[in-house]
Amino acid sequence: MPVVSKNKRMTSSNSMPLTSTRLLRKKYPDAASWWVSAVIYEYHDLLDRQALGELQENWAYAHRLGADAVLFRPSYLDFDSPSDLNALKDAIKRAKDLGLRTVIRLRGATQPQFGPRPEPPRQGQGLEGDADQVLRRGLTAIDSGADLLDLGMFLEYSATNPYPDFEQYTKLLRDLEAGAVMRQRETPLAMAASHAYPGSMKWHLEEDWAHLLRDDRLVTTPFASDEISTRLTASCKEHENHGQASGWMVSPPYNRRPYRDEGLVETWAWNPSAARTLAMTYMAAALPGALFLRQGDELGIEESDRDACLEMATQISELITTTHRSAFESFTHLLALRKEAQIGIKAFSLVEAPAVAPQVLTLLSGSIFVAMNTGNQPFTLPEEYVPIHSSRPNTSNQVLTSRVIDPETTLWCEVRSPQTPQRLSAHAPRI
Repeated sequence: MPVVSKNKRMTSSNSMPLTSTRLLRKKYPDAASWWVSAVIYEYHDLLDRQALGELQENWAYAHRLGADAVLFRPSYLDFDSPSDLNALKDAIKRAKDLGLRTVIRLRGATQPQFGPRPEPPRQGQGLEGDADQVLRRGLTAIDSGADLLDLGMFLEYSATNPYPDFEQYTKLLRDLEAGAVMRQRETPLAMAASHAYPGSMKWHLEEDWAHLLRDDRLVTTPFASDEISTRLTASCKEHENHGQASGWMVSPPYNRRPYRDEGLVETWAWNPSAARTLAMTYMAAALPGALFLRQGDELGIEESDRDACLEMATQISELITTTHRSAFESFTHLLALRKEAQIGIKAFSLVEAPAVAPQVLTLLSGSIFVAMNTGNQPFTLPEEYVPIHSSRPNTSNQVLTSRVIDPETTLWCEVRSPQTPQRLSAHAPRI
């Protein structure tokens, strides 16, 4: 259960007093598995052999960015074909040579649950097929060296999936786990669930017990500090009560399914500005657990400018040498700071501020204080919070000193007096 500490009172005479902290997640063990706090860079397309061969050229970018793993979905690879299987093994080896883990997505949420594989393959499903076929593909991925298997999102109900089979889904998980054990491999399983379907969420938490379960509360939240605070609390409480690591997704799928009918127009993710996308992504990077980072969000690329992942990779390569260079450098520093400060496994709390600053979401992740301004006016933090990183790229390359948080901006700070030497070295405050 969340622990409320009303004794941690932090005040300031000339700006926002910080009144109390509310613990949402306890510190993970120091020896936690890699996936507990991983940053997973997610490529969204359904790939065939040629596309996967081209995309793996982008693994070096993900490594340079500071990601721990790359996630891709080889839906159009025939795992019974030697040439396709070699392409999968080559992609995994290429990632490992760079020090990256590989996450293989076995299926998604746009097709009927474990329906028979159509001929020819249906767009959005590829060669994934029914539960037996997904199991075979998963075991082949384990044999090929995959580090984590992702089962996508289980829809409780949709127009294409009126009869979900929870027990069949759980059996698939158990069979994949048993297959990994028989192969003497520790291959964790990840999945996603929508809080719009409480039956799915409850089943996943109580029956499936996957290694890494992410929900979509941040995807569907309005850009308002109180709404985000409520959703963070609910998600952390669910995972903490069931002893599960948290996984976070911030942005919706590129095709916005299954969110088209869920009122996405009311959320932060409906045609957001680049600044808002970066603010949400920088905030999510401070959360406990694993972060699923959608390709392009590290630069705040707007939805109207996005394309298929291969074209996106080319676009990003051009942007980081021209207009988005400072945004790229800023994000690499952010992930270096996250890793050095062990953000993903440290204790996490909400900092409750008084009504004078309702638009500012304030968090404490380990030793890092994080504030995100969801309002329309800038706000100044107390003097004891020394800024070390901002979601607004600093094109002038000057040391970050301002405690003013502009609208649609997230600021990372150290909690110390201005005279205290800086403790964290991986992140230079020139951003």
